[in-house]
Amino acid sequence: GEPRAANASDTAAGPGAAAEAAAADDAPAADAERAGVEGAAQEADTPDKAKGSGGFKVPFLGWGSGKKAAAPRDKAAAAAAAAAEADAFAQSLIAGGEGGVSPAGSGAEDPDSAAQAAGCPLAFGSRLNSMKDRLDLWQGANDPLGWVARQGQVRGLDVVDFNYPQHLEGLDVPRVKAALESAGLRAGAICLRFPKRMQAGAYTHPDPAVRAEAVQLTLEAGEWARALGAKEVIVWSAFDGFDYAFQADHRLLWARVVRAFRAICDASPDLRVSLEFKPTDENTRFFTVPSTGAALLLAHEVARDNFGLVLDMGHVLAAGESPAQSIAMVGRAGKLFGLQLNDGYTRLGAEDGLMFGSVHPLLALEAVYWLQEVGFGVEKGAQEEGASGEKGAAQGAAQGGEGAGPGAEGEQGTGAAGAGTCAAYQGPGHVYFDTFARNEDPVREAEMNIRTFKRLWGRAKQLRAAGLGHLMRHQDAMTVFEKLEELDCRGWQPIAALPAAPEAGDSQGAASGDSPGAASGTEGMPPPTVAEEVAALEREEAAAERTARADLGPPAKPSEGAEAGAEAVAAASGGAQQALGGVAMPADFVRSAGGETAGAAMMPAPGAQAAGRAPGAVPAHDADAW
Repeated sequence: GEPRAANASDTAAGPGAAAEAAAADDAPAADAERAGVEGAAQEADTPDKAKGSGGFKVPFLGWGSGKKAAAPRDKAAAAAAAAAEADAFAQSLIAGGEGGVSPAGSGAEDPDSAAQAAGCPLAFGSRLNSMKDRLDLWQGANDPLGWVARQGQVRGLDVVDFNYPQHLEGLDVPRVKAALESAGLRAGAICLRFPKRMQAGAYTHPDPAVRAEAVQLTLEAGEWARALGAKEVIVWSAFDGFDYAFQADHRLLWARVVRAFRAICDASPDLRVSLEFKPTDENTRFFTVPSTGAALLLAHEVARDNFGLVLDMGHVLAAGESPAQSIAMVGRAGKLFGLQLNDGYTRLGAEDGLMFGSVHPLLALEAVYWLQEVGFGVEKGAQEEGASGEKGAAQGAAQGGEGAGPGAEGEQGTGAAGAGTCAAYQGPGHVYFDTFARNEDPVREAEMNIRTFKRLWGRAKQLRAAGLGHLMRHQDAMTVFEKLEELDCRGWQPIAALPAAPEAGDSQGAASGDSPGAASGTEGMPPPTVAEEVAALEREEAAAERTARADLGPPAKPSEGAEAGAEAVAAASGGAQQALGGVAMPADFVRSAGGETAGAAMMPAPGAQAAGRAPGAVPAHDADAW
């Protein structure tokens, strides 16, 4: 209780109060190390460092520094030293200061510039509703614009995702823009939250007037996105689904969702329109789109370039799926428009919304690895300009016919090459942390999520540099975990990459290195895009499979002896069947006169027919016996 009380009082007095009290103490510092800590505290109180949590005061002197600080002289100095130490440690982690994430000795103080050095191109957003929790740590307004101001304290945060209409009702564009500018943030996306009166369905409601209203509400969200400079509308419907057996015509629900998204995308060609699927919750036990596979099928049927998917890690886990696999599948289809990250224990019907990587750290690392593999966050428009369904068909044919050109409904090319069809809508994305900090300081919790993601981003880059993809293509789980163990024991310092020599069964292209498309470029040529690398890998594998099938030769045919034996069994079964009037019975029900079980099950004898009834009909006495 004592640290919490100090935390609250410090916050009430303002984030710089403790540091000012320590600076006012004119007694000499105990030693040089102490002076350095107090200097950091004074620096943290300058205007350019004011964007931070005033509540981050954990009395762990020496935490993260590897040194034991000298004992402070009084409570004010202790609070200042603790705050400075914790804030400095947080800054270093946000900047990617852990081994291998950012260049050693870079000394970068600005988290954004340090993130650029670490090669993380993503912007970050966090759940705005979390800012109304733990109001004992916040002195500002408890309304949407006040929550925006509170998010302005989160170091490393870039964007705000607004729920529509809840967050924006009664507001005008200038007020919202002013609040964003004051907080040093920008709009990321507008997220649909349909009203309770649509409990029976939004896009799937039985009443066409309500369905039209749901589409209109989505288009209004798009108007807000344009006005605030956002590029995306994200749809999560709490009500499109069913609860009971025989409650819904599933074909009709699906068709309604497809028509709704087509209408929205056609009316908003300048925006990304994304679906955030969920398998179940207390509002709807079975959602119409309950899984990654169903969401990809929907994207295929909607068949609009500006329609894609936002994957929520908690929803993917609740569906019993692998987040990394879902990212790989959706990224391969060119439909990964956004990420909402969190974690949870995946208990039945529950969505915990815990901090990213807090429950499933290895799954979180793998998810970030696959974000890099599919090129999420890379500016794709310039790299894959001009890609179309026709190009997808041509490249897909080279891979063994996996691609497909435009269909009757305007479907775009699929397969790895088809990823370019959405190039105009897949610029650098942003990661949104959909976590519920009900008991924790939401500012510190958001900062922790950002630090965790950036740390995992750096580690994923190391895994790729170490040649992990080569092991994964061979499904060599043991060597993968040995590499992870080696990196962990070395503090995630760089390790030697795997040898590039191909193993048995490798295609020739694998010998060129971990990235299958790397050898396709020559000096002076631009590096291959992600889609080109995947297409090259698939072409190599298709060629290897054709060679392997050719080596096997034609499939073996059964010998004549086996055929003769089969004919004899069939003839014997037919005779026994005919004696029982053509009734098909299991073998253990077929008895001989002596009571022995017949050795073969019976099939209907050709032309078997009892007098006075149609072929295949079962007489009453036979039915009774059965």
